[in-house]
Amino acid sequence: MENGFSGKEGQTIPHIPTNFQWEVSARYLELMELLTGKTIVAATDADPLKRIEQNCLAFLNEVGVG
Repeated sequence: MENGFSGKEGQTIPHIPTNFQWEVSARYLELMELLTGKTIVAATDADPLKRIEQNCLAFLNEVGVG
């Protein structure tokens, strides 16, 4: 909503400072830990798409689909 942005089609996303992105990420992790009661460790790998692919394939193998 700030800077007139509300996510409507055709709007340009305003610049979000890196430090604010990290603050939001940290708060999100904190809230997820409160909700789940589990410790959440943020992934820091250089290739998140590869990690997601590996996790999906492992799950499919586990449930007998892969």
